[in-house]
Amino acid sequence: MPQVLIVDDDPMTGMIFCEILAGMGSIHVTTSGASALQFVAGHQIDLVLLDIMMPEMDGFATCRALLRDYPDIPVVFVTAANDPDSEIQALGVGGHDVINKPVNPPVVRARVALHLKFAAERGALKRAEQSILALNAGLEQQVAQRTAALAAEIAERKYMETALRDNHELLSLFVQHSPIYAYIKEVTAQESRVLIASENFQGMVGVPGSKMVGKAMGELFPDEVAAKISADDWAVASSGQPLRLDEDFNGRHYTTLKFPIIQGERKLLAGYTIDVTERNQAEAVQRAYLAERARAEERESLLHDMHDGFASQLATAYLRNEHSPLTRRETSTLLRECLDDFYLVVDTLGEDEKSLNEAIADYRYRCDNRLSSLAVQVDWEIELSGCPPIGQRITLNILRILQEALNNAINHAQAQHIRIAVLFHPDGRLRITVADDGVGIAAIPKPGRGLPNMQKRARNIGMRLAFTRLEPGTIVSLSQAPNQVTSACCAQESVL
Repeated sequence: MPQVLIVDDDPMTGMIFCEILAGMGSIHVTTSGASALQFVAGHQIDLVLLDIMMPEMDGFATCRALLRDYPDIPVVFVTAANDPDSEIQALGVGGHDVINKPVNPPVVRARVALHLKFAAERGALKRAEQSILALNAGLEQQVAQRTAALAAEIAERKYMETALRDNHELLSLFVQHSPIYAYIKEVTAQESRVLIASENFQGMVGVPGSKMVGKAMGELFPDEVAAKISADDWAVASSGQPLRLDEDFNGRHYTTLKFPIIQGERKLLAGYTIDVTERNQAEAVQRAYLAERARAEERESLLHDMHDGFASQLATAYLRNEHSPLTRRETSTLLRECLDDFYLVVDTLGEDEKSLNEAIADYRYRCDNRLSSLAVQVDWEIELSGCPPIGQRITLNILRILQEALNNAINHAQAQHIRIAVLFHPDGRLRITVADDGVGIAAIPKPGRGLPNMQKRARNIGMRLAFTRLEPGTIVSLSQAPNQVTSACCAQESVL
């Protein structure tokens, strides 16, 4: 519905125009230019009937202000000044028409209807123009996008063509100048024929790669070698599985890796061959050096263990004998302990594959023989099922701690009954206990280096040594947290 605004400082005139224009749209009335401008700012007005002669802000000023912000709104002046100058001025400030007072209602309605029709047509034309402009903008945007896409596609295609050409050149240069023997072949069940080969084949077969192109294996290698190469090539190409070979040719050692390439119906094969002669020789020298170093370290460790064991005992006994001669019994005990320690070292370090179970069994056998003449009962409980392999050094330290605990129980605690348990629990925990009914650790004379050495050995193999007082007796326990036996053994062996 058209929106018509009547602006006149005489309210009666506004009411007259409302009656005249009844039914032609929504009729609104304001009584000043300022209120008219404020009203237009909040409504969609299609036509303004504007009085010229108004206080404060006349119709001309109001028209100029209105058209400055809303140039598309038609303005029809209504004036009682029936003279040409007023009409010329009204049209000059942007008015579309002039209606003189007193008004003729049918003429007013006809003119208003005409201006509303023109306004509607202008609005339709403007909307059509905006629609066309929007359509043109959309078409221009689509054309620009398609042009950009085509340009990008063309640029990408050129880039890919250039990259493909460069990659082909790089591949050719790579194969040609490769420091290892590189090649690509076309393979059939009857023969393998070279497509690309590196130039350094001159040093292997006496022919550079550029001269090998197009040749079959029988033209490059002796018949027997050519037949084997062709058979290997066909096996790789037909099965689709790579193949690694270690080969000897003309007194040199080579490692070859062949793998299939699929290109349509063609069966292609690529490969690398590396001359490993010098590397194999260097590895052999290194293995010999490492073996010799291991033997030297083993000899040094053996001497160290012997020094810490019976050699140390002999030295201590010598000093004691210098101060106060040893009795026959003390000498016998000393010699027996030295022999026990000597057997312990030799038995443990003399066999690489001996398990902890076997080492414990050997030690038990020697102990039973030694203790058979004494009034001491020794009970053994050994359960090492599932125990992982343990290095020689760890085994030796375990046996030495066990030996020291047993000697303390017999020689110092004067035990009559000793119970030894060597158990490997399913959760990965190794535990060794020596329990006696002797006088107890608190009653044993102040020790020398025995107990500290036991503690040190336990720490060195990642185990915990504890002493528990009983009534009577003592329990010496050597234990390790779950899942630490294997890690400690691996660490010890890696050091060795």
